[in-house]
Amino acid sequence: MGNKWTPISIIILSASILLSSFYLGDILKTEKQIDYDSTRVNNISNINDDMLTTTEAASFLNISEARLQDLIKTAELYSGDIAIPYYSINNEVRFSKESLTAWLVSISKFRLKI
Repeated sequence: MGNKWTPISIIILSASILLSSFYLGDILKTEKQIDYDSTRVNNISNINDDMLTTTEAASFLNISEARLQDLIKTAELYSGDIAIPYYSINNEVRFSKESLTAWLVSISKFRLKI
């Protein structure tokens, strides 16, 4: 009589393990999503800290605002390694410190003065 119930017990046990693994997998996936979302929020906060206005960028580059405006106009004419990186957000110009630093390194290869 014990042998009759063994296959049924094995099937029920297998189904329980399978359902449990799906349930646990879903929980882990949700936790990863929460970690990803919090990392994304932190990265967005860091992006805001990295963005500079025209005045701040000119100070960061140690040049006048007028010279910075000239560099922006030049960048509008052509793109490439020597064009200053900037963003136009709602008709306001913004600069990334990280992009400006990389730009300074790239123009130093061409020995350009800003």
